[in-house]
Amino acid sequence: MPGENSELDEAVEAFLQDARSVYEEYEEGYMDPDAALWTIEGHLDSLEETLRKRDEDDDRN
Repeated sequence: MPGENSELDEAVEAFLQDARSVYEEYEEGYMDPDAALWTIEGHLDSLEETLRKRDEDDDRN
């Protein structure tokens, strides 16, 4: 089915943009290491949840 991974593609793109933003803020001194890791962990959780939902949908079909 065309576009069936579009939600996952969007989640990956959002993760990459968000991770890059965290890295840039850290490099510029606006974020300490603990906050940067905590923020990236939240972005990873969001990406993993999207992947989990896709896998559950695949199992139902």
